Amino acid sequence: MIVVLVALLMAVLASCSDAHTSDEKDEAQNGTDPRVVTVFEPTELLVAMKALTEAFSKTRPDTTFVFESDPVVTQRQRIADGARPGLWIDQAQNVDAYAHDPRAQGDPVVVGWDVLQFIVKLGNPKRISKLTVFGVGGGPNPGAKTSVCKLDTRCGAVTNKLLVSKHIDATPTVKSPDGDALVQAVLDTTVDAGLVFRTSAAPFADKLTLVPYDPATTGLVEFHMLRFTNNTTAEDFQTWLTTSDEAKRILLTQGLLPEIKATG
Repeated sequence: MIVVLVALLMAVLASCSDAHTSDEKDEAQNGTDPRVVTVFEPTELLVAMKALTEAFSKTRPDTTFVFESDPVVTQRQRIADGARPGLWIDQAQNVDAYAHDPRAQGDPVVVGWDVLQFIVKLGNPKRISKLTVFGVGGGPNPGAKTSVCKLDTRCGAVTNKLLVSKHIDATPTVKSPDGDALVQAVLDTTVDAGLVFRTSAAPFADKLTLVPYDPATTGLVEFHMLRFTNNTTAEDFQTWLTTSDEAKRILLTQGLLPEIKATG
């Protein structure tokens, strides 16, 4: 009897699962299975893409979006080697180079823009107002604790470029592994100030204060999307992303801005 019950339970669980087989995922990459859409995207856009696909899937409950978590450099190499994700999102210059590739289905579309931001706890209790706080001893704010991303991350590299350009000898208290960890450190007051991309800070906009600096468009990154299969769901999602007010609202909430231009 126990064996029968176990077998029955396994059958029920299998019928309720929305997981797809490896064969079905292979078919999705060839555009023949509209239920499964593979997505290559930078790590910093994963939360935004999940929010977007969840909203889109409300009217398509049988759809699954499979997100590839490989590092961006690995994703680019896979594209160069012939991979065919349903959707590929990356910096504009990388995506646009494949606009005329035989795999491309239509032109690249703009997803949004990201930008570096100078953040402190809501209300700015330490009255931090200058980038020199990231210098020796907190600069004009003695004892202030600061954080930047590690140099091998996008926000770390851009932050370093900004501070060098301002002739600031950066000595942050903490080097965060990524933007999300940096934001959390500001929120729990482990640090007093940080430099991070908007995609990490925007979801907590009601708990942070932005400190203005010049130029405000430092680290500007434009993200584009290109469809690499004739998967009809991928095509519908791309259309929804670029035309829906709901998609635009989610993008802004998650930190991506509509088109902006660098000023310096």
